[in-house]
Amino acid sequence: ATAAGNTNQPDFRSLPFDTSTQEHCQFSIAMPKMWKEDSTIQVKFYWTSTSSSTSQTCFWAIRATSVTDNETLATGFPSLVGAAQANSGAKVLSILGLDNAITVANSPSAGDICFFEVTRVVGSDDLATDALLLGVKLLYTINAENDA
Repeated sequence: ATAAGNTNQPDFRSLPFDTSTQEHCQFSIAMPKMWKEDSTIQVKFYWTSTSSSTSQTCFWAIRATSVTDNETLATGFPSLVGAAQANSGAKVLSILGLDNAITVANSPSAGDICFFEVTRVVGSDDLATDALLLGVKLLYTINAENDA
C-alpha cells in the first residue's frame, strides 16, 4: 500500500498487517559470499500505524531458512523470534531492534538463498489498527572484506 504524504513530504510504501488476523509476508535474499553463514542475524523492523494511541503495542516476529543448489525448496521454517514495541503515533516511524538474534535454519552455506518470514503476532499485541511494515534491516557478521 502507498500512503501519500503532505506537500513536500515523502509518500511511503508499506505492507499493512491486520489487527485481528495474524498475517505474514516473505522475502528472499541470496546472501553475499562474505556473510559468515554459521553466525546469527540481528533484525530491525521499521514500522508505523494510523493510530495516535501510544499506549498500544505491536508484536513483530521473524524467522529464516536457507536452501542450497539442487536442494528442494520444501524446507521448513524454525520458530519465530520477536518482540513487542509501543506505537509511536500515527504515521510516526518506529524502529524495533530484536534483543534476540535469529539463526537461519537448514545449515546455510556460501551461495545459498535465504527465505525470511515476517509476522505480526496479533495474539501478543493490542494495537487496534493495522500495523504498517515499512522495511526490515538485517545485520550480519562477515568473514571476508568483499565478495571476490
